[in-house]
Amino acid sequence: REMKRQAAIRDMNRRMEEEAKMQRLIDAKNDTKRRMAMIMDEAGALQSTERNKKRHELERLQSQMLSRAEERALLIEKEKKEDQERIEMNKMEQYELVEKVRSQLEDYYSTLTREQATEERRSMWRIQRMKLNRLRRAHLMLEMSNLNRELRENIEMNKELMKQRSADVESRDVSESHDVGNSADVPSTGRQKED
Repeated sequence: REMKRQAAIRDMNRRMEEEAKMQRLIDAKNDTKRRMAMIMDEAGALQSTERNKKRHELERLQSQMLSRAEERALLIEKEKKEDQERIEMNKMEQYELVEKVRSQLEDYYSTLTREQATEERRSMWRIQRMKLNRLRRAHLMLEMSNLNRELRENIEMNKELMKQRSADVESRDVSESHDVGNSADVPSTGRQKED
């Protein structure tokens, strides 16, 4: 909006300057005609000899004034052309500036979008990693619990086996000592028969 407002103000200023220049050109032409008319009136009042002199002077002055008027008109036209060229240049510069700003904004928002997508991926990765860590810890806790239970069961089984072995050893010792005692009671004759 600001740019449109400034462009409208510049267009209005340019039109006002052109109108002022045209008015100056018209005034200069009118002034020239008025002066020429005055000179012609003065020339008519002079006597013939003086009239010829003054007519030459008048023609010279008239030629100078016309030449100056033409120069002024050409200068005004040149200034008008230069103003139009400046306006066109300003329009081109404004267009290039707008395009540059638009391109920079697109690059900026594109960068922001990429950074946001990257940050979202990182956040999702962190969340997933936290979930996996929780699952991993739960799994490790379950494994440790199972190992502890199996270890306790093995210890209990080993205790039972030790008790069983100990009981077997005791019963074997008792039976062996009993067998030794029985063999001592056997008569020697029987042994001789067996031999």
